[in-house]
Amino acid sequence: MRNYKLKIFWFLIGYFLIGISFVLKYAWGWAVPLLLLAVFFLIVFIRLLIRKGNLNLYGVLGISFLLLLVALIRPFSDLKLEAGHGFYKEQFETDQDDRMMLKKILFSSAQEQVMIRDSIRLSHIKVKDSLGLIIDPLDQYYAAMIYHHGKSLADVERALELATAAFDQGIARADFLKRASYDRIQIRKGKKQKFGTQF
Repeated sequence: MRNYKLKIFWFLIGYFLIGISFVLKYAWGWAVPLLLLAVFFLIVFIRLLIRKGNLNLYGVLGISFLLLLVALIRPFSDLKLEAGHGFYKEQFETDQDDRMMLKKILFSSAQEQVMIRDSIRLSHIKVKDSLGLIIDPLDQYYAAMIYHHGKSLADVERALELATAAFDQGIARADFLKRASYDRIQIRKGKKQKFGTQF
């Protein structure tokens, strides 16, 4: 009976963490939720190994330290700034990858590096935008995400325009970005946010 209750407990904890992860995803991107889920499943996996006698406490600590070390020393991916097919998608993917880096959460130097990389991405997107080349709805969504991480109010206002255009043309995932950009504009103007997306 006790084992049955423990299984239900871990099952509910797992579902709770998955739910929390999707909530946190909208606040901080995927970095924190994925970290939470990874820690949870690592704990469950380690408990199973310990109970079966296949792993001791030193093994657990060793594996945990190794995983943490790998996460911390993983380098930032190369910025792909060459014009061509898939340019906007590549900017979007490196932008999101930067925000999933564990060291970005823990170290201010890594946060500064992400800000520099954001500026580089944005400058290239602005060149394309000034030439009127952001036409495809999906490209508008990708570009909107880069603008959303810009430093100025004008950048976020452009993010809202592009996200709205993308959403109106059938890109459903642009809806959250549209709301987040609106809230960010409100906050930068010293007003209250409407959708509660900014933390």
